[in-house]
Amino acid sequence: MLYKPNQTKPNQTKPNQTKPLFSLFGILIAVLMGWLATSCIEEEIEQVSELKNSEIEAAKSWYDAFEMQNQGDENARKVKNGKGKPDWSKSKVYHQSDGKKVIEVQF
Repeated sequence: MLYKPNQTKPNQTKPNQTKPLFSLFGILIAVLMGWLATSCIEEEIEQVSELKNSEIEAAKSWYDAFEMQNQGDENARKVKNGKGKPDWSKSKVYHQSDGKKVIEVQF
């Protein structure tokens, strides 16, 4: 039996087509890989967030202790800036190129 160039033999797919089962399996694998990657990234973000929160809490404790210690004295920084108390909810932690950590706090 002769076939035209655009015609396929029975039970064969065209070269650019995939079988439905294979494509569904590929989609399932892609979804599972995406879910796994997302959950790993979320865990890492939570760990970093907890670490930063603990660093910010330590800085807040230090600042409060410093303020209590110097409560009677004129704090030059407070007099100079005159901006009040720090807003710890907007604080950020940065790592400098020399390895030091910087905690940025807005007043």
